[in-house]
Amino acid sequence: MQTVKNPHKLAIDLLCNQSFTWIYECSGYCRYSETSDDIRNIGGYELSEIELEYKIGNYRVDIAILSDSASIKGVIEVCDTHKIGKEKWEYFNNNNIRCIEVDAQSVIDVSEVGGFIKCICNNLDCYRCEPAKNAQKRTFIAKTQVIAKKLDIELPTAYYRYAPDKCWKCRKDIILYTYPGCNESLGGVPSDPTHEPIPSTLKKLFMYDNWQYANVCPHCESLQGNFFIYHEPEGVFFCIGDIIDSQEAYESDMEDIILYHDKDW
Repeated sequence: MQTVKNPHKLAIDLLCNQSFTWIYECSGYCRYSETSDDIRNIGGYELSEIELEYKIGNYRVDIAILSDSASIKGVIEVCDTHKIGKEKWEYFNNNNIRCIEVDAQSVIDVSEVGGFIKCICNNLDCYRCEPAKNAQKRTFIAKTQVIAKKLDIELPTAYYRYAPDKCWKCRKDIILYTYPGCNESLGGVPSDPTHEPIPSTLKKLFMYDNWQYANVCPHCESLQGNFFIYHEPEGVFFCIGDIIDSQEAYESDMEDIILYHDKDW
């Protein structure tokens, strides 16, 4: 393995002057990997010009791949110390710009010993993501319906977002709820729910010098801590931000909850 002072610069030079074979991993839900051709055939486009440190909107990209008419056909970002941020990925997606993200050291290693470069690709037309999402949704629905039947409760269809989980204490299956105003910022006090009926496992308790609603286990009555639910990556509601009281926001939040953890519900 070659050790260099500036792996980012060396990797860019190599990408512009050598041919590589890529293993693309979809940046969407399915994370499917496939092998493709070298830099001059990114995302199925025939490419004719490469520009370095190219400005696109408010961002600069390491390598921009342009057509004869100078329109952007794809970009390559070389990661050394940090990866592409969420906002930048969203910008590429919203503007239909194909982007791949590759690790600088992996480019250097492959240039020496051969092989494939594994990279992340915002595969905008990936036909596998939607079926994978639908399968995950079906699993989520089946899981929550089984728990709801055992607890003899009805699942909400508006306002109250929900997700299955296990009680931290008794480890039995439960359903957790959140609602507009409940996922307070750190240090804030959540507001009370305004829609009836309030789920039976949302109890108003005196905590942190205030009365506030929180989830409790229907089996052992243990408090399911808000901090973990909202502010830890493993929490079922970590993926949603401020909750808006509208049906459109409800459906969007529920999809985020279902897909965020990518686990067997």
